Amino acid sequence: MNLKNLQLILLLSCFIFLIFIIKDINSSKIKDIILNADIKFILLAILSSSINILFKVYRLKIISYQFGLKISLWLAYKTQVASLLFAMLTPGRVGEVSKVYLLAENDKNK
Repeated sequence: MNLKNLQLILLLSCFIFLIFIIKDINSSKIKDIILNADIKFILLAILSSSINILFKVYRLKIISYQFGLKISLWLAYKTQVASLLFAMLTPGRVGEVSKVYLLAENDKNK
């Protein structure tokens, strides 16, 4: 099975899983919670999450350089965001393992 097929299967699996989650959610309650939330806290959360991701991107770039893999900040960013997605969707910190896989795939493509 090639990488494109694996990505398609993963994407479809996540989409089906998301549909099952969304169908059980009370959307009016979520809408009320979002509308009544203080915008300062939402902006603070977005800002702090963005800063956290930037630190992780820079850390990944430094660590990969220590292992002789020179990657761009853009590749480090894409790898970090993909691993965060996997970490949120799977138990057991699988997102951390996905970084190794994604960086190894990129190194093979060179």
